[in-house]
Amino acid sequence: MIQRVLKQAKETLKDLNKNKWHYLYTGILIQLIFGVAGSFILRRIFGFVLLMTGQDNLNNTNIVQILLNPMGFISLIVYLILLVVLLFLEYQVFCLMILGASNQKKIAWKELFHPTYLKLNKQNIFNGLYFLVYVILGIPIANLGLSTTLTNELYIPDFITGEWSKSPISAVLLFVGGLTLIYLAFRFLFVVPLFTLTDLNFPQIYKRSWQMTKGKLIEFFLSFTLIEFVLLIILLPVFLLSLVVALILDNNGGNLFLESLLLTLINGCIFATNLFVKIGIFHLLIQNMQSFSNNLPLQNVQKKRKFASLALLFMVFASFYLSETYQLATLEYNPKIEIVGHRGYVAKAVENSVEGLRAAKNMKANYVELDLLYTKDHQFVVIHDNDLKRLAGLDKKVSDLPANKVIGLKIKQDGHTSKIVSMKDYLKIAKQLQMHLILELKPTGNEDSSYVIRFVNELKKSGMENQVKIMSLDLPTILAVEKLDPDLDTGYVIPIQFGKLPNEPVDFYAIEDFSYRPQLAEDVHQMNKKLFVWTINSPDKIRYYLQTPIDGLITDELKTTNQTKNELGHDKSYIDRLLDLVQPLQ
Repeated sequence: MIQRVLKQAKETLKDLNKNKWHYLYTGILIQLIFGVAGSFILRRIFGFVLLMTGQDNLNNTNIVQILLNPMGFISLIVYLILLVVLLFLEYQVFCLMILGASNQKKIAWKELFHPTYLKLNKQNIFNGLYFLVYVILGIPIANLGLSTTLTNELYIPDFITGEWSKSPISAVLLFVGGLTLIYLAFRFLFVVPLFTLTDLNFPQIYKRSWQMTKGKLIEFFLSFTLIEFVLLIILLPVFLLSLVVALILDNNGGNLFLESLLLTLINGCIFATNLFVKIGIFHLLIQNMQSFSNNLPLQNVQKKRKFASLALLFMVFASFYLSETYQLATLEYNPKIEIVGHRGYVAKAVENSVEGLRAAKNMKANYVELDLLYTKDHQFVVIHDNDLKRLAGLDKKVSDLPANKVIGLKIKQDGHTSKIVSMKDYLKIAKQLQMHLILELKPTGNEDSSYVIRFVNELKKSGMENQVKIMSLDLPTILAVEKLDPDLDTGYVIPIQFGKLPNEPVDFYAIEDFSYRPQLAEDVHQMNKKLFVWTINSPDKIRYYLQTPIDGLITDELKTTNQTKNELGHDKSYIDRLLDLVQPLQ
């Protein structure tokens, strides 16, 4: 097996070196066609879907309404069909490009769409779903290079995996589920090459891919990893050499144009590496294909149009250079961002505990976010899960118990212990600490008509109404709070969001990292509202968001956030900004 891995990797790397300029040129074309033009078309169709259904956006609350609208449903079907076609076309271009280069031929661009149309025309909607399943299965192994231009930013949102990982049982299920998806993704590696190079239908393709990968998962994984490792080794000296040259020519990092050139070169190397990793993987797959159709849109290589190729490369380089110059010139630390301790400071205490509140205060958080549930006898307690199993070890629900059966319950998490407290006691301690709070109302569906009134009255009794913000995932609940007392600072929590944010009568929005786009911050500020983003925990993302126009960052990692703020707070040279902008390899 090791000999086969080394042999296949050697042949693949040899082909990458031999056809590197052809692959780079074609890869840039693919990026422009599918990444720019394809994205533009999909955005316009998505906008048409929203227009037909009278919606401003697509989120977790209105998806059913959009699907039940006949025009919305039809428009979404058209959107999905076009998405499938574009995804397939990109994969097919890669396969044909590699196959052509191996046989001293090239893609017949003018003839590419006709055979693709004929193949897709033979399929039905269920076969389209087969292909979407393939794309979804590829998400867990996208970092190996199998994502497309249109799906390279697709991933499972952190708030889903994060919440599941907090319970031992669900963490095991998440781990097993992840391994299962990875296993299936590897078993269906040959779906695209088989569809491109054979006349099989999708059920036959899945069956054939399953047969071709039997007993070879480790071999394929080692081959992919070896190719990626070699390409990274090639990239590293280029990166270090570029950095050293820049430091020699501009030792104080103050030359904007030189540092922009360096950033362009670095990101160009990263793009090329990602491209060659993807091509290398497809090359390995095609090597293992035993039979394929000869009726492919390939033609003999003619005299290369060097001027056109050089002109394209120059225009792309110039565009990237201007873009990087703008980013370096405008990238700045935003000191006005308010730091919110998510459920307190969970590194030092149980979530939503008084100890976590005190720990967050010691870490100089601007706010502490906490969760409020409603007991059977109409009292508010501070806890996130309605099910007491995860923290208290009880197979009971908060909403089914009276307050005296919930308050004082011992809770444990990551070696820390505490007790569940009432909203009243929590607010009292927060007031003593002069700690501002963000209260998240979490209705379970069992609340009575006095739910909102009781909450507002309890809040006003505490004297903390001017030191807190109130938010909820449930829009009717937060709108009821806003209507009852417009002076309260209210916010709407949105976990999944596509399109514009709704202009609701609230004071701020809290969106999940997965849904954030820079345009959203501008849109929210034009509404004279604020934007908070949750839950930001990785060092790279903390650093990124501290240099955006958002108003609040909700995080579990208060120590890392403080350290990053201190680093960014000093006067930054362009070389510092450059290092912030260099993205990790995907």
